[in-house]
Formats: sequence, structure tokens, C-alpha cells
Amino acid sequence: MHLASRLESRGERLPWGWDVGTDVEMRNDDGDSFVWKRGRVEVVVVQEGASWVVLYISAGRLLGPPQILHEGRHRLPTHAAWDVMARVIRASRDEEEGMRVARDATRWMKGRVLGAAGPAPTEHHA
Repeated sequence: MHLASRLESRGERLPWGWDVGTDVEMRNDDGDSFVWKRGRVEVVVVQEGASWVVLYISAGRLLGPPQILHEGRHRLPTHAAWDVMARVIRASRDEEEGMRVARDATRWMKGRVLGAAGPAPTEHHA
């Protein structure tokens, strides 16, 4: 069962919200999720228990509701960071961007492990 389905069954919502079509590439909402976005694509990292969930989400071509195209579950932050890197490279077609976002996601996950929300990533505009 996908994370979104589990949250909806408990009457909860996904921990982030976007206005479709915004130019913001990276955002960290209240420390509960790490989000990278470009255009219609989002890569989201959330902690669920002792594991890290990486979601690759995209809105439909006609700006329909977002759909989860990939959900990866990882015990180690390093594996989650590799997943983030692969998804960002796929979405942006830029290896440097994928590596940069993976490093930012790793810093955020380490902050969560240490009990802090970690530094909020800077916002970048396309």
C-alpha cells in the first residue's frame, strides 16, 4: 500500500502542498519532509518509522491530480540519498543537480536522525 493511501485511510494528508506550476525547485515544509520540485515533478523524502520513503510524483499532462510514479523504502539514509539522486537526475536530466540535491537530502536526513529538523535547504529558481 502506498504512503498516500495509508495516510488517507487514517484521515491524514500528505505532508506537503504545492501550487501547480510554481518555479520553486526545493522546499522543506516544517521539517517533516524534504521536497525537491521542478515543473510538474516532485521528489519527496519522508521518515516513516525506522525507514526513509522516497516518492517520485508527477502531475498529469493536463495538470491532473499528482500520481506517485515511484515509492522507494530504505533503511539506510545513504540508500535513500542514492534513490533521490537517481530520481532528480531523471527529472532534471542534470547529474550535478542530482548530486547536489542528494547531498542536501542527506544533510536533512542526518538532522532528523540527530533529533533536529536540520538546516532548511535554500530555494532555487529555474
